[in-house]
Amino acid sequence: MNLQSSSSKQIKQRYGKISMMSIKTFNLKCPSQASWKLRAQVKCNSTLKYFCLYNNVAEKYVEGCNGPDWDRKGSKRIYAGDFSRGECIRKRFQPFIFWTNGSVSDCIYAKSICSAKGQVVYRDNSTKDDRACRCDYEKNYVFIKTPRNFCFYYKCTTSDFQEVTQCKHITSYNITLDEKTGDSNGNIHLSNSQTIAGLLFFFADLFNKWKRKQLQQFIRSSERNNTEQHTITTDEVNFLRMVHLLFSVACSVVRMAFNHEIQPNQLRKTLDRNKTLLEKVYRRKDKIINDFQWNLLFKGETVSSDDFDITLMIYLLRTLANISIGDIYPAPFNTSISAMLTRINYIRNKVIQNVKGQLSEEHFNQYWDDIGQDNTEHALQIIVLDKEIHLI
Repeated sequence: MNLQSSSSKQIKQRYGKISMMSIKTFNLKCPSQASWKLRAQVKCNSTLKYFCLYNNVAEKYVEGCNGPDWDRKGSKRIYAGDFSRGECIRKRFQPFIFWTNGSVSDCIYAKSICSAKGQVVYRDNSTKDDRACRCDYEKNYVFIKTPRNFCFYYKCTTSDFQEVTQCKHITSYNITLDEKTGDSNGNIHLSNSQTIAGLLFFFADLFNKWKRKQLQQFIRSSERNNTEQHTITTDEVNFLRMVHLLFSVACSVVRMAFNHEIQPNQLRKTLDRNKTLLEKVYRRKDKIINDFQWNLLFKGETVSSDDFDITLMIYLLRTLANISIGDIYPAPFNTSISAMLTRINYIRNKVIQNVKGQLSEEHFNQYWDDIGQDNTEHALQIIVLDKEIHLI
């Protein structure tokens, strides 16, 4: 009996340990860029809807299928039951629009570290740009090769990275002062020509600081004068916000639809094949497509929709893709790609022709919902679904 009881106790202890191990949990880790699309297909059956973002309430990363969403440069999206804006941490930056379906969960780039010999931080005050570094002129370090910007460089944008980012130590210099007045007597003792470069960096840095200070004072003075003379109205703010939305969001949406209908690798052949038709429709009587737009289509060595504005892409989609893009604002229930393009074209024309620079709250809310939210997202989903059907 004693043997049985002791063995049963040992079994319980062993199984008890096993059961404790089985209930351990782990925090979600977002997939890497290489495996992002695979995870999106498994989780949501769509690379457009899937997201993996930080939940600032639960303090962990979460994933879901109710995307996409976007945010401005210098920011990211976070999720706690709904999408909201999150700021990039100081170690990272976001130089373009953040999309939740862009295979990233945080601001995309890590900032440069100014840690090499003789390097110090020149500027680090933005989440839109990389950290700028310079050589420490106070300790007699200068660039081996002068970068594009005379006083500093960005690691991520410098083409000759290895050579520019190296700082070289030079012989020190002395400026003697007059014992009576304390002013510089102009006797600068230089041992070699590179010491002059150190002085140039020093004075250029002082000049840049003075220039920024003067600019800030001018801006503050202008703001005070403008406040006294004119206070911007809500309708004017709505107008400016709509212009920004058209350029930052709507243009990209139209370009996505354009590239779906006319594949980029077939664009040149399509244009050349239909040049006579385009000339007849848009150039024979009135130059509806102006000279600058026409040169983009046919004069350059290469052609890309990245150079096209909304108007030009609308003209080409009407003529070459046979998409009906009308002049009457579509009904709210119409969420087709044709209706989406018609809305964008209608809003764009209204904004361009608005000489007062004002937009009422009612019209702004309607346009915002149609371009920035439901219909745009629905149209994007149609495009992605069409692509998936073509791949099958």
